[in-house]
Amino acid sequence: EAKSYTCMQIIVIKDAKGYIFTYNASSASYREDKSFYQFYLTDYIQKVICDYFNLPIESIQSRTRKREIVQARQLAMYFAKKMTKSSLAIIGLQCGNKDHATVLHAYKTVQNLSETDKQFKFWVDELEKRFNNA
Repeated sequence: EAKSYTCMQIIVIKDAKGYIFTYNASSASYREDKSFYQFYLTDYIQKVICDYFNLPIESIQSRTRKREIVQARQLAMYFAKKMTKSSLAIIGLQCGNKDHATVLHAYKTVQNLSETDKQFKFWVDELEKRFNNA
């Protein structure tokens, strides 16, 4: 059960597990229905990806260039672009204050790696399953 409070176009949602998410209401429409998880918020996407790779959420939002963290961050940007109506600039801000061009580059990189790297394709497929089953 999701509870929402609207204030200055920001929706704060607390899900059944106690996670709190903020959502910019001007970026996409919000409507209350059966499942909170139908709304793939960037915060939630980051949490799922960090849990999958066993990383602290702060690592995705950091400036580090370690390969495993960069790939997790790119996946977060990819799924945020794919599953939300947020602008590239908003996604970038939520993924460690990155530029909109960085989000676009991450999206294209994930698409390319999914076609050429079997391990990366496996990760993308597994994460998609997690989002679809949520």
